[in-house]
Amino acid sequence: MLPLALRMRPLDTSQLERSLSGIADRHAQLRTRFTAVGGELVPVVDRRPGHRLDRPSCSLALSCVTGPSGPFLR
Repeated sequence: MLPLALRMRPLDTSQLERSLSGIADRHAQLRTRFTAVGGELVPVVDRRPGHRLDRPSCSLALSCVTGPSGPFLR
């Protein structure tokens, strides 16, 4: 096993959102949802993803901690 260390940088959420939207634009499977019509499931493909990333703040489930190199989640 090789030791590995990664330095985490602040996440560019705008870039991540654009990247995920681009992937969803190219793949209809990721834009497909199912609705019930006459008691049967029918696939509906949305034209545009239109999803935005939720940007939750720290809550009781996650505790914000400040370390030597800045804030991180534990």
